[in-house]
Amino acid sequence: MVFYSLWFYLEKTMMPKGLSPLYELPARVDLLDRQFLLPAIGVTAITAAVLALRRRWPAGLAVLGVLRDHPGAGDRIVTRGTS
Repeated sequence: MVFYSLWFYLEKTMMPKGLSPLYELPARVDLLDRQFLLPAIGVTAITAAVLALRRRWPAGLAVLGVLRDHPGAGDRIVTRGTS
């Protein structure tokens, strides 16, 4: 279910089609069903690719906005000498 959830939110973020305020889970969950197996393969492949490329492109996730040093770091204004 974790892979399904990760893939679901990634898909709805990248391709926001068919949006709804409520998404019900299927009544039957079979981990070998295509609906759950493909997200598991996709999330695993993306994770493996990111881990493999982390030394070649160390700032990759930060550039994409996935990782940040501090969420509020960009909104600080430095004012010196104003009192």
